[in-house]
Amino acid sequence: FAHCNDTSVSAIGFSLRVLLLGFAASLSAVVSRNNYQTVRKVLTSELRYDSLVDRLPEMIFTLDSHGHFVWSNKGCTDLLGVSPDKLSGMNIRSFFNKPEQLKLDQGGVKTTLEINDARGERKFVDCSIQRVVRGSPEEAFEGLLADVTDRELAISQREEMIDRLFQYQKM
Repeated sequence: FAHCNDTSVSAIGFSLRVLLLGFAASLSAVVSRNNYQTVRKVLTSELRYDSLVDRLPEMIFTLDSHGHFVWSNKGCTDLLGVSPDKLSGMNIRSFFNKPEQLKLDQGGVKTTLEINDARGERKFVDCSIQRVVRGSPEEAFEGLLADVTDRELAISQREEMIDRLFQYQKM
């Protein structure tokens, strides 16, 4: 730089700054593009998950420690006759014919129970509820209810037919 005048030194400094800014902008664009693609993939994945969960015929839900619904997929509308937003805050036991059968204090439940939905229809559900190990205090249990009314009625009808058969054989 000894043979360069002040104008050429400042021109070189300016050019160097422009090159560094250009490099930083290019690097920022690459990072931003990668971030955008990552965010887009996450959002797409979440939308697919939500769509899949809401199309399930089973009811998936979260309960607080007292048995009140915190969240549910749209399966609750067909099974219980209540939309997810109206279900929030209701107690799961209010749908069971024998609420004492649901003992959440044991940490988990897996059984078939008889319920009455919001329309008063009698149904049978397979109920599976587990304590949440992680999460907030508002989310103490996660569970699934599956409508098994047809199965239970078929079993009941079969048992009645067997009873009648035995009665006819005794005659």
